[in-house]
Amino acid sequence: MSRAREEAMLRFLATLEIARRELTVLEYSHAKLFSQTMDADRVRRLTDDMPDAETLEAFVSRFGRFQDTVGDKLLARALAMLLETPRSLIDNLSRAEQLGWIADAESWIKARELRNRLIHEYMTDADRFAADIRAAGGFMGMFRESYAAFLAVAEERFGVAEQMLATALSPASRPETAHPKPIQGDVGNQRR
Repeated sequence: MSRAREEAMLRFLATLEIARRELTVLEYSHAKLFSQTMDADRVRRLTDDMPDAETLEAFVSRFGRFQDTVGDKLLARALAMLLETPRSLIDNLSRAEQLGWIADAESWIKARELRNRLIHEYMTDADRFAADIRAAGGFMGMFRESYAAFLAVAEERFGVAEQMLATALSPASRPETAHPKPIQGDVGNQRR
């Protein structure tokens, strides 16, 4: 394997490990938030119930972060690994749908629009906000399926199973790749 392909593979696997961790904490926040009914009355009580408000904030933040990691980074890195040039998010999602990595590009776009609405229209309308939170919870299955599809790529192409992700990527085992450079097509900031 060429150095460029190996670096692309390592960036993909490192980002897949980040997605795994983010999905784990998103699942926790989802379970905690949806252990009670999400309705407009609950939204109105959030200013008086700080623990519940923090739970909601954690879910919204993690919902957005997982989308950013998968949509902006993991997808671009998976395409680069195949020697394809990552493009716009919409183009990348369409290509991922063609490759079977995601079931429906349009659903990912709807989840992205919902994420933006949750962040920018926070609790201005309790009924709509509660409906949006419920809708966000409804995307969890899509997120799980997409993560599983990318994990299958790692297993099929590189023999790296989920329990091996962190070990295979530890700096001790690959010191030259501890801080890989961003690749062309990575969307968003480079904090990951």
